[in-house]
Parts: sequence; structure tokens; C-alpha cells
Amino acid sequence: MLPPMIPTPQPPEHYYYGLGRITTAYAICEAQVARIVCACRGESTAVDGAWRTYADGPGKLRKALAELLNERVDPLRAEVDQAATRHYGLGAERNRLAHAVIYLDPTMAGNWGITSPKDGDRTMPTAEELAEVFSRMTRAADELGRQVARVLTIVSTTGLCMAPTGP
Repeated sequence: MLPPMIPTPQPPEHYYYGLGRITTAYAICEAQVARIVCACRGESTAVDGAWRTYADGPGKLRKALAELLNERVDPLRAEVDQAATRHYGLGAERNRLAHAVIYLDPTMAGNWGITSPKDGDRTMPTAEELAEVFSRMTRAADELGRQVARVLTIVSTTGLCMAPTGP
């Protein structure tokens, strides 16, 4: 006979709510970065096409950014470098939360802990802390949207596009 199932403790709802908002905001940032890559390559910057082209795998967008950064130095390179730097920082912050394990620990304040391979154990973020991460992500998405416009302006006024270096 199987032992009885032990119910899984349910973490506070603020964590799921906050994590969902952060994950969604980061996806918008990724889509904006994909649009920057498309603009630099002379491809359509429509969100759906850019997203499917460059954000359909964890390394595809990073590879495209690296190719563009290695291409050459010109007005677009600074924009790509800025987008890449922002993308990597936001991705690390999102991943730290999205890939963590939540556990019940009576020795911790609030009894909830969170652990991840890179960060180790720590207390679960508060609703306010999660809201601040979300706020940073949405500000970044807005700035990346403005950056798409700058890249499109550079491309349209200079006729400059960076071709991918891959096969």
C-alpha cells in the first residue's frame, strides 16, 4: 500500500502574482530587443514576427545580439550594445526568481524560503520587492521601445543595416 500523500504547502499568493507580472514584463523586453535585432538587419520589426524569429529559444536572441556586436562599429552598434546589456541584466533578475524553488521553513521569518542554484537560500521576496522588480522591468520595456524607434531612425536615415555573420 502506498503511503498517504502529503499536501504541498501553498506559498503566499503575492509571490505568484508578482512572478507572473515580472515574467510578462520580461517577455515584453525580449520582444523589444528582438525588434531591435530585426531593425538592425533590415527585417520587419512587427512584434509577432520578431518574437517568433529571435525569441523562440533561450540562446537565439543572445546569439543574434552577439553577431551584431561582432559585426562592426557604427551608429547601430552602440544601440545594440545598450540593448544587449539591458537584456542580460533583466534576464538574470527574472531567472533568479522564475527558476527558484519555494519551500516552507519554520526557522525563517514568514516561514517561507526561496532557493536557487546561483543565490542559495534566502527569504521569499515581499510583495513590495516583487513590485519593484516589476517596475524596473516595465521601465526597461518602455526604454527599449524608444530604442526601437531610434534604431529605425538610424536605419532609415543612413540606409545602414547590419547583416548577420552566420551561415
